[in-house]
Amino acid sequence: MATLNSVPGAGVLVDGEHTIVDLNNRCTVVFAEGPDDLCNESLRALQRRGVLEESTREQWESAVAAAIEREAVTDRQITLRPGGTGEWMHYDLRVTPLESDPQLACCSLRSVGTSRRYEETITALHISTRELMSAESVDEVLQRTADAASDVLGFPGTAVRRHETETGLLHHVAFGGRVGDIDSRPSFRVDESPHGRAVRRGETVIDNIEQDDPYGRDTFTQTMYTPIGETGLLSVGAVGSTFDETDVQFAEILAENAAVALQLVETAARLREERERLDRFASVVSHDLRNPLGIATLALERARETHEQEDFDRVASGLQRMERMVDDLLTLARSGAAVEDRETAEVGELVEAAWETVQSGDASLTLDGDGVIECEPSLVRSLLENLVRNAVEHNDPPPTVRVGMLDDGGFYVADDGQGIPEANRGTVLEHGVSGKGTPGLGLSIVRDIVDAHSWELTVTESRDGGARFEIRTGS
Repeated sequence: MATLNSVPGAGVLVDGEHTIVDLNNRCTVVFAEGPDDLCNESLRALQRRGVLEESTREQWESAVAAAIEREAVTDRQITLRPGGTGEWMHYDLRVTPLESDPQLACCSLRSVGTSRRYEETITALHISTRELMSAESVDEVLQRTADAASDVLGFPGTAVRRHETETGLLHHVAFGGRVGDIDSRPSFRVDESPHGRAVRRGETVIDNIEQDDPYGRDTFTQTMYTPIGETGLLSVGAVGSTFDETDVQFAEILAENAAVALQLVETAARLREERERLDRFASVVSHDLRNPLGIATLALERARETHEQEDFDRVASGLQRMERMVDDLLTLARSGAAVEDRETAEVGELVEAAWETVQSGDASLTLDGDGVIECEPSLVRSLLENLVRNAVEHNDPPPTVRVGMLDDGGFYVADDGQGIPEANRGTVLEHGVSGKGTPGLGLSIVRDIVDAHSWELTVTESRDGGARFEIRTGS
């Protein structure tokens, strides 16, 4: 109906029986239901569904009766619960007689901002801040931010989008607002969309929305976008009203609190990683190193008695084992942080250097092609040393180790040994597990070096039935 298009907010036509006979598109946000669901519904039916309280329904019906019977205009502040669940939203309700039909009342619903709910908003912000600071993941922070935006700011359309820097897209990840059909909503480009302006500028942006908005925002009269650090974007929509300075202030405080919560999550994750690394070191020092040290000590005592070369060889073997484990520990420490400075290196040269450091015995090396990668060469050489050593030490008879390039970027190391059972491939890269499921550090070091380069590692079967490790560098 044309009359409703001129209503400044969500517009509803109600008859003398207090039944909804028509409404405009903005009611979709206010009621979290479409026009087809609301038409021919009574205000009492909305009360039964939990959308209205009894007192609100009575006030609304009284205002409709006054408009139809006495042509009176009524202004009230009411609360609605979109969809009958969640938080109550505040609206200014104006009920006026409909000039073209005296049996109908035109009802306009407009969002109430934070200025008129200042104390209530302050209290809600304190509560939401405590909840934000206890979140344990990025997704949890974003979801709680979206919920807080609805509860604290009190506007019907609130959302949080995550900024994916690699693709330059803003993805919908959490909604505290009242917009349905969330999964179908598209991602927006930061460099093109009005939403992205806030991210590009690093400041709050407010848009006035026209009919037939190309981004599907015409259920709102204004939208506000506030960046959440570098991670995301807080979106707020107003129906039939505009944002004032207090609304902007509260939105920015909420976004800043969310950014702090994200920093806490990142710090906690980093501390957990450091704790896990310290636990690895403690495990190696207390167990893995103690074993070869004990063997060397016993062998030395025996060598003092027997003066046999075999006993001295056992001492040397134990010391060499400890030396290798110390080198492994140093490599683990160096691979703990992300690799920033990279060089162009030839895979073939790194493989040959690694082969020379491994006691390969009768094993043989085959290089299937060569190529270059951007990496920290010393770390990648350690990676190759550990993969070659794993193939040599855990296969009998001596294997052939094959290294080559992957078509989609990266390289592989394979052997023709017994291979790694499929059931063990998911755990073989864990600390303290080797290719045969026995204690070791080598493959754990491989995983850490791959992670430090932000590469991908896959364990599979070689063409000869042995183990194959594929390292994809993405270039």
